Amino acid sequence: MKSKTINTLRRHGAPAFRLAAAGVALFLAACGDDAVEPPAATNISVNPASISLSYLGETATVAAVVTDQRGQPFAAVATWSSSAPDVFTVNTAGVVTAVSNGSGTLTASAAGLTANAAVTVQQAADTVVVTGGSGQRGVQGRELSDSVTVRVLDRGGSAVAGATVEFAPNAGGTADPASAESDGDGRAATTWTLGDAPGTQSLTASVADQATSTVDATAVSLAETADSIQVLSGESRRAVPGHALAVVVRIVNENGEPVPGATVVFAPGNNHGSVTAASAESGADGLARTEWTPGAVSGSQMLGASIEGGPASAMAATVAAPGAVRVVGDASEGAAGRPMSVYLGQVGDLGVQGNGLEFQSAGCFRQLRGNDAVVASSPMHPVFRAVVAAAWYTT
Repeated sequence: MKSKTINTLRRHGAPAFRLAAAGVALFLAACGDDAVEPPAATNISVNPASISLSYLGETATVAAVVTDQRGQPFAAVATWSSSAPDVFTVNTAGVVTAVSNGSGTLTASAAGLTANAAVTVQQAADTVVVTGGSGQRGVQGRELSDSVTVRVLDRGGSAVAGATVEFAPNAGGTADPASAESDGDGRAATTWTLGDAPGTQSLTASVADQATSTVDATAVSLAETADSIQVLSGESRRAVPGHALAVVVRIVNENGEPVPGATVVFAPGNNHGSVTAASAESGADGLARTEWTPGAVSGSQMLGASIEGGPASAMAATVAAPGAVRVVGDASEGAAGRPMSVYLGQVGDLGVQGNGLEFQSAGCFRQLRGNDAVVASSPMHPVFRAVVAAAWYTT
């Protein structure tokens, strides 16, 4: 077959032979080029070319795309690196993880080629958590005792620093400051002054209208903040029927501070005497006063002090039975116009001499100027008058 072809070419002449031979040579040369040039990696890129992460711990997966000289995919294993590992990390599978706010460059290397992608981490506020100051009870129009504190968190639950928190009361009150920047732990605080309206009031804490939380407080009148009644005078006293005792109480709130404007009701027990003022309003110092005259029944007697809908307290006095005391100085004689000692002696459990009981003379005598006795205008038990009047002065 080959010789037949050659003979045919020879028969048609040398030029035709030479032309056919050249065509074969060109064909063989072209086939030889494709056989000797294998695919080679010529280009690499990162997909996606940029990454934005909005919370710490958020991840994104990237891929290295390698192509050959013809633009066809080229199989190659990429290695990854981060220019800012304190901002983001990347593992061998190309998973990028946010570590802190900032930016850096992600680099992919494969087949001697490198490509970069920009990575930005910027936390976004997702929630505002109230950490203190909610559920307080305060006086209308006054500053609450505890600050309102909140914490700003991203979607992953990490603290967001540098977020501007807006504080907005809803009932005419004020917040100072009205806005605050969260600290490194995501915390921000304000002082809340309640509005004048009674009842429940609220304050809204928000970050760019994206994350919002509400704090509640109850506004009450000043008198309603009373937490306890402290007895300052009139408690555990010893008394004689008909003798008045000064009673002083102080109204305080849960912090021990005086509460003015509270109405205190004083009520003796059954047959336990009377008071000069059945109710009294506490002053700026939180004090309320009355006088209590125990009843004629000997033994322990009680007086109660209370605030309507609020705290209550009680105080006791021990009343001496008639004849349980005696007067020292009975039947003594002295010069006209000169004082002599007349006082209560210690009998039973009444107490010490000179306990403040007052005496009335039976005649028109001068006031006693002795150690412990004074002349009173109110009548006492007859036995006291008789004894005292026996012989104060001689004429």
